[in-house]
Amino acid sequence: MSHRKRKISSTPKHPEKGFKGEWGPQDPSSSLHDLVIKRIAEYLEYDDETLNALIRVSKRFHAMRDIFYGHIHLNTAQSERLYRTKPSGWNKVAHMSLTSCPDISELGQIKFLMLSNLPSTVQDFSPLRKVKCLFLSRCQYLTDLSTLSSIESLSIDCSPNIRDISPLRGVKALSIHTCHGITNFPDIGYVETFSLYWSHITDVTAFKGVCDLNFWECDQLSDVSPLKDVHGLFFCRCHKITDVSALGGVQKLCFYSCDGISDISALSNVKVLKINGCRLIAHNDPY
Repeated sequence: MSHRKRKISSTPKHPEKGFKGEWGPQDPSSSLHDLVIKRIAEYLEYDDETLNALIRVSKRFHAMRDIFYGHIHLNTAQSERLYRTKPSGWNKVAHMSLTSCPDISELGQIKFLMLSNLPSTVQDFSPLRKVKCLFLSRCQYLTDLSTLSSIESLSIDCSPNIRDISPLRGVKALSIHTCHGITNFPDIGYVETFSLYWSHITDVTAFKGVCDLNFWECDQLSDVSPLKDVHGLFFCRCHKITDVSALGGVQKLCFYSCDGISDISALSNVKVLKINGCRLIAHNDPY
């Protein structure tokens, strides 16, 4: 069996992220089973050879759940083959990343799930209501978010046809990456942590009730005064921000490469203030 990236170890490097309790059912007479279960790497990138080997082993020992305690990343062809063969325990892993997944109805037991390039047939996400962390990337057919409201942590990336995020009222941590179809944001005060990447947003009033906010390369953002009561703020490469005097009551504040800011005298009461790479500010924290 081929493996890459990490050194083989007999136990997970971070036990709390791996198995809890026993290693699972074992056949004492089978040294191969012991080898596969105890010597598998914590994280592997599954190429065709490795995936085929694991499927062959799982069909013999019915132990795919025990083998896949790490993270699986499968390309389109591998995803299709996995769905076609469905080896024992294939959908009981902790972390999985699938490309062009044709059916998500059996993925509800995975805690951390990444799905990219979903086909148009996948619209109902209710089977994933128990998934703890869901990342959706390059899903051009994704428009309706109403069945994603129960996800605890949700990240949506490069999905251009999303227009409305108001259905996501059950989400605690929400990240929106490069979804330019969203031009108006509703009040999302129910979200505990919100991250916005590469957006042309100008009005941030809808975020004033969020506990922690992160803005990355929001090139049109200039007025941050509505965020004066937010607990934590992070700005990265938001060059149009010039006036930060309203943010003196923020508990945690970080500016990274925000070249329009020159005066931070009003921020003397901020408990945690970090400034990196801001060219017009005389004092910058070390990288």
